[in-house]
Amino acid sequence: MLQVDTNHSINSAAELLEEYASGEREFQKANLGGVNLRGAELEQAILNGADLEKANLNRANLLGVALYRANLRSVELSLANLREANLQEADLRVANLQGAALEAAKLREANLKLAYLGQANLKSVDLERANLSAAILSGANLSGANLEQANLSRANLSGANLEQAILRGAQLNRADLRGADLWEANLVGTDLRRAYLWGANLGKAAMWEANLRGTDLRGASLGRGNLGRADLRGALLQRSNLRGTHLWGTNLKQANLERSDLREAILIIANLSGANLKGADLSGANLEQANLGGANLRKADLSSANLREAYYDANTRFNDGFDPSRAGMVKIESHSEQLSRLQGVFS
Repeated sequence: MLQVDTNHSINSAAELLEEYASGEREFQKANLGGVNLRGAELEQAILNGADLEKANLNRANLLGVALYRANLRSVELSLANLREANLQEADLRVANLQGAALEAAKLREANLKLAYLGQANLKSVDLERANLSAAILSGANLSGANLEQANLSRANLSGANLEQAILRGAQLNRADLRGADLWEANLVGTDLRRAYLWGANLGKAAMWEANLRGTDLRGASLGRGNLGRADLRGALLQRSNLRGTHLWGTNLKQANLERSDLREAILIIANLSGANLKGADLSGANLEQANLGGANLRKADLSSANLREAYYDANTRFNDGFDPSRAGMVKIESHSEQLSRLQGVFS
């Protein structure tokens, strides 16, 4: 019986396609840098460890292909079919994957730094611990994707679909998420420092202990989300929707919440010291034991709000005629015993 030698090195597109057509599927560690495989049919091919740097695979059919630890740096894969492909630990730096189909692909620990994935379909993709720093993912579909502990710092995710995506512990500092859909996404412990989330949808998102310090959330929708113990110091939240949002123990020190919707929000023991709440709607909100020292509450709607044992000081600004003591609030003095007692909660 004729035995096919699968150990010899494949060095050209013609040789690869010829052997594939003859029924061969295993081409591990093939040397195919710079080859033209545009529109090639390579479904289920095994190319683990292959060198495909700068190769042209635009519109290629790579369904279920194995490219574990392959070198795909600067490769052209626009509109390619990579559904269910194994790209774990692959090097895809500066790769072009515009409009590529990657549903259910495995990209765990892959390096996609500076890669272009605009309009790509990454639904349910496994990108755990992947490097996507400075990658372009604008308009991409990442719904249900696993991005746990992934590096997305400075990535462009504007208009991306991240519904129900898992981003627990991910790095998104300075990422562009303007207009992104993060409905019911898991962002627990995620680093979103100075990220841009203008008009983003974060409804029902889990953001417990997330770092949103200095983040721009103007006009964002965070209704019914969980931001308990999150760090929102200095965050921009003007005209944002926080209705019914869980903000227990959240640090909103010097945050700008002007004209934001905080109806029925849970702000128990939240730190709102120095926060701008001018014109905010806090009707029905629970601010029990919250720190409102130095906060601006002018023109804010506090009807039916629970302010029992909430703290204020001489710099807290209320509407004319509002009596904080009648609302059950407690006045604190600088360096007082009361303020010292609260320091552990509001630090």
